[in-house]
Amino acid sequence: MTKTTAWYRKGAVLFFGGLLAASSLLFVGCGGDSGQSGSSSTPMSAEKAEDGRAKLSPYISATNQYNGKMVAFSIQPSLEDLRSGEKMTHISLPDFDILQKDLKDARQKSSGFDDVDKAADEVLAALKDLAPLATKMEGYYSAKTYLSDGYAQAEADRQQYLPLYDKFTAAYESFNSLVDKHNEDLQAAQLEAMKKAGKKNPALFLEIGLKASHIVDELAKPTYDAAAVEQQLKDLESLNNALDSEEAKSYKRDMNSFIGEVREYLASGDDAKKFNDMVEEYNDTIDTANRMDTSKLDSQK
Repeated sequence: MTKTTAWYRKGAVLFFGGLLAASSLLFVGCGGDSGQSGSSSTPMSAEKAEDGRAKLSPYISATNQYNGKMVAFSIQPSLEDLRSGEKMTHISLPDFDILQKDLKDARQKSSGFDDVDKAADEVLAALKDLAPLATKMEGYYSAKTYLSDGYAQAEADRQQYLPLYDKFTAAYESFNSLVDKHNEDLQAAQLEAMKKAGKKNPALFLEIGLKASHIVDELAKPTYDAAAVEQQLKDLESLNNALDSEEAKSYKRDMNSFIGEVREYLASGDDAKKFNDMVEEYNDTIDTANRMDTSKLDSQK
C-alpha cells in the first residue's frame, strides 16, 4: 500500500528508574556506551541502561515538545504559501525559540552519545538565525504591517526564511532520528532486564510502548503491509490487556484509542488527515505515559 503523507513527528517515553533488579543482571545493549555513537555488542548492566536513558531524557523532552506541537498545530499551509509566494494575512510557524531554549538547557550536559551531542549542536547552529527571524515574521503578520508596506518586508523575510528552514529541517531530522533510535535501543535493553527480573507490569509497559512506536514508524514508510500491521495491532492489544495496574488505567485507555486511530487510518486509504490524527493520538498516549508514577506499576521491589 502506498502512503501519501510525507512527514510526521512522534513523541517518546521519558526515562523512568527504580524498576530494575540487581547489577548482576546483564544483557546485550544496542545503544552503545556513554560517549559512543554506534551500536555495541558488549554486555551492559541494567543500571547502565537506566543511566543512559536518564542522560538522554532532556533531549527526549526537547523533541517531544517540538514534535507534539508540529502535529497538533500544522504548519504545512503556511509553509506551502511561503514556498509559492502567496500573500498571507496570517502565518503559523514552529516554536523555534522554545526548541532553541530546550536544547541549550539540554546541552549543559552530554546526552551520553557523541552523535546526538553533535547533531544537537548542528540544530542549534541552524536555529541561531532562524528562531529570531520566525519571531520577527510572526510579529509582522500580527501587526498587519503588510497593509502599510505592500508585503515588501514579507517578501524579504520569505527569501531569507526558506533556505534557513530547509537547513534546519535537515539538521533536525537527523537529530530526532538519533534520539529516537538510542532511546528505543535503551528501552529494549531495559525491557530484557525487567523480564529477567520478573517485573511483569514494567516490562509490559515498555514493550507496549516499543510496539506502538514501531507501528507508527512502519506506517510512516512509503509502503507498508496492512495485514502485517493489523497483526501487530492484535499483538499490541493482547499486551495492553495483560497490563494489570491501577496506575496504568489511563495509559491503557489511551493506547486503545491509539489502536483505534491506526485502524481508522488503515481503512481510510492513506488519508493524510487520518495519519495526522493517528500520530496525534500516539503523542497524547506518550504524554499520559510520561505523567505516570511508574514506580507503582508493580508491587514487586
